[in-house]
Amino acid sequence: MSTLERFKQLLQNLFSGGAAPAPRSSASTPPDTKAAAAPQASAATPPPASGPPADPYKEASDKTIATLTWFVGALAAIATLVVAGTQLSSIGELSKGPRLGWAIGSAAAALAGTIAAIGLLTWARLPGKPADQARLQELAQGKEGRRGNARRDAWLLDRVEADPAFHRGTGTLKDLMAQMSATDAEYHEALKQYHKEKSAARATTTDPKAENRKIAKAKAALDVATDDVKRLRFGVQMSAHLLRYIDFRRKVYRAIWAVLALSVVVAAALVTLAWAANPPEEDATPQAVARPVHAQLYLVSKDEIWSARLGPECAAAARMDGIEVVALASDDESATVVTIPSGQCLEPRRVVVPSDDGAVIAVSGSLPDASG
Repeated sequence: MSTLERFKQLLQNLFSGGAAPAPRSSASTPPDTKAAAAPQASAATPPPASGPPADPYKEASDKTIATLTWFVGALAAIATLVVAGTQLSSIGELSKGPRLGWAIGSAAAALAGTIAAIGLLTWARLPGKPADQARLQELAQGKEGRRGNARRDAWLLDRVEADPAFHRGTGTLKDLMAQMSATDAEYHEALKQYHKEKSAARATTTDPKAENRKIAKAKAALDVATDDVKRLRFGVQMSAHLLRYIDFRRKVYRAIWAVLALSVVVAAALVTLAWAANPPEEDATPQAVARPVHAQLYLVSKDEIWSARLGPECAAAARMDGIEVVALASDDESATVVTIPSGQCLEPRRVVVPSDDGAVIAVSGSLPDASG
């Protein structure tokens, strides 16, 4: 069975209309009002069972447990693959910094989330609180109710009231438990009377027929009480099966939603771990360094500021025939040059020549790009 089919089966078992599988009974209460259901219940009540009723929810519970067991194994396998596939050596090569912290934190979060998910699915498979007669008695009297159990209690009480296979003609769970307690007392009293009559018959020999009639009467009363106990106990046991299934379904429901939330956390942690453990490689190719180029500077500007920057004779020579310079950088707007000492330019000077004030022409090659 594929993963998708198992997950669909689990969701169908849990969320198919929110209803538990209907128990089988020889008759059922017609869909009338609640007020009319109670008087008709005694006529529709199934006959007393010869033994404890089979759990009608066992098949659905077993399928859910099998699916949860498979999910626990699948998560464990995924966790193993994640640990085996993680390049721990990459984490070891990280220097102290944000990436190392993110890598350690995300790895811990992924591991903790996986362990928590496995623990939740395992917890959902474990037996829950016992659903016995004492607990049903507390629930019927409203003593066990907690804020989170209000919907469960209401659903259980409505289901028992609607089906005579549960209430056995009493009408409600509260009436069933009350009549069960009273019938238990009657049964033990009838059993006590039966043994008392048998002991009295053995102790006297005056009128054996009369003693036998008393024993027969006590035995008939005991048989009636026994049938009543069997009939009501069948309903109590069916109600216990239903309560156990509801508790189990709620546990699985909570575990599944928690595991889905943890899956999102684990996925985010694994993505963060992959990002942190694999930093981008540094570009080892050295950037090209702009080299100075031999060039000629030709000034077109008549501004006296160039006389101050280059000197009067050097500026005049740059306007006439140009002067030799070393071009350091250039772009579309300006060029940075250093004058070469010559007859008119007595000392080297570094100046920035705007393109509107002059032109710098390389003697050989091309001018160095200022962006490089």
